[in-house]
Amino acid sequence: MNIKKLILIISFALNMTLIFLSFFFYNKMNEAKESAANEIQLQFIAIETAIGNQMQTAWTEVEDVDKQLQHSLMTISRSVELIDELSIGSKKEFESSFINVLKTYKRNNFFDNNHFTSQGIAYFEKLRSILREEGFGKGIAITMNDYKVFITKIDALNTKLSDLYEE
Repeated sequence: MNIKKLILIISFALNMTLIFLSFFFYNKMNEAKESAANEIQLQFIAIETAIGNQMQTAWTEVEDVDKQLQHSLMTISRSVELIDELSIGSKKEFESSFINVLKTYKRNNFFDNNHFTSQGIAYFEKLRSILREEGFGKGIAITMNDYKVFITKIDALNTKLSDLYEE
């Protein structure tokens, strides 16, 4: 009887430890996903700010927008990869087609003689408008550490950017 009681106590302790560790690691994964989501939002704000600054200066330093866009795309891509790796199961938690759309904004697509073409300027200004509409912009409060709100905003952003790309 004592051996059965000891086995039961050990089993209970091991199960409680397993439950605690599972909960702990699940929370750590969620924190990492929220951090990656926060970084994506901050990069969208940086893109919007760079475009806004150029709009104010009549597009005198177009390289600033290009550099910021390239930097932000790298950071956003890494953050999306992290979220995908931390997602439970094989299902992606959100569609990241916005990355492909943003890649079309690369320098070569809208440059002519080291200046943005009028089409390029129009697209960047529309991009800025869309980012601001979806809550990503300088002076606009963003929701930090709320992954569900982030997913909703990204889904809306994907739709609007896809519509812009099709124009």
